[in-house]
Amino acid sequence: MKLKLMTTACAALLATAAKAAPGQGDTVAEGYMDWTGVVSKNFVMGRLITPSDLRHKAVVYVVLDGSKLTREVVEEFCALPGIAPMPASHATQWETQELPRSKIVVFSVRNMGKMTQKEFAALFVPPKGADTKVIYQYRPWTENKAPFYKDLKPVGEADMADDKLPYVAVYGGEGTEPLYAKEKWVPAEMKNVQTAVKKAVSGLGEWKAPLGVEEPQFFKKVAAEMAKGKPAQNLLPQLKAGIKSKNPDQAKEAQIMFDALNQYKSDLMLRIQLELHSAPARAYYDFNILMKNFPSEKKNMQAIDARMKANKEIGALGKIFEKIMLWGSDDYVCKNAAEAKKNVQELQKYRKMLDLLAASQNAQLQGEAMLFQSQIDALIEIMPTKVPLK
Repeated sequence: MKLKLMTTACAALLATAAKAAPGQGDTVAEGYMDWTGVVSKNFVMGRLITPSDLRHKAVVYVVLDGSKLTREVVEEFCALPGIAPMPASHATQWETQELPRSKIVVFSVRNMGKMTQKEFAALFVPPKGADTKVIYQYRPWTENKAPFYKDLKPVGEADMADDKLPYVAVYGGEGTEPLYAKEKWVPAEMKNVQTAVKKAVSGLGEWKAPLGVEEPQFFKKVAAEMAKGKPAQNLLPQLKAGIKSKNPDQAKEAQIMFDALNQYKSDLMLRIQLELHSAPARAYYDFNILMKNFPSEKKNMQAIDARMKANKEIGALGKIFEKIMLWGSDDYVCKNAAEAKKNVQELQKYRKMLDLLAASQNAQLQGEAMLFQSQIDALIEIMPTKVPLK
């Protein structure tokens, strides 16, 4: 069965998932940005985010006047989303690709009025009959998945007069004052924005997904419970409570870990959508990670789940990829030589399955199967060495 994926279908998936985007009102540790308006009813287009996605990274905050938004404005500002580029979904080896996380460009739309999401999104795709140059000009809007929300803003920001828009500000990973801010922004200011972003990125601390920190000092129990397989969503309340700690170091660690888990979730949701067409086995793998850690998102991922279940080849290839990721890990060690032998036998079965999947009528599945063949061969060779040393 061929996997049929359309751009409009992906847009529908985004809209469905937006219905349960986390809201506002979380307590924030001192020294971190608090944002309002990141709620489902305000979602317009792009990727889904939570307030956590706007901390611990360079944030380019853009405010647009929706009542004055035209194709001319869209074309003039098309370089902005390119500040935080995403891998091209059709030209990326998703089996090994990690999403960049040091930068994000977020758009706040004011005065959108009665304009629908569909009408708004239509302004950001090339007009029919556009030449190659114009099509290329629009690519940053569609490829970089920049989030658009109505009336998103920092908590406490004063109302902004319409004649001051567009407005662009750059924030760092910590702190509540912008490194750059400009009313009536024009593209000639792009160099100054890029300079501020570079400064913000250089000031970021070390980051280790999925908890943000390498080794927790105050919340070791959270890390231990996650290592044991406890769903990440069940750990968030402990961290949310920790943000209120009177110990500033403890509150900071709780904030980092709380935001890191939320970023982990939103990044998984984004990459699954990016992967599904060109790397369905990797999408299957990441979908299972999402469901394991955030099972409450299942209702918002039903359409994607149904697409993967409709094609049995995706499931078969996805399960093989799960084994490749598990057994190929440097940390994986067999209990003994007997288990290593059993694993080799299973890998040999997978190798035969891959020969069949490599002949799939689906070009994407065929490509992944051929890629996995060499990885399985390598695992068969090294598996006997993955035993405890005597």
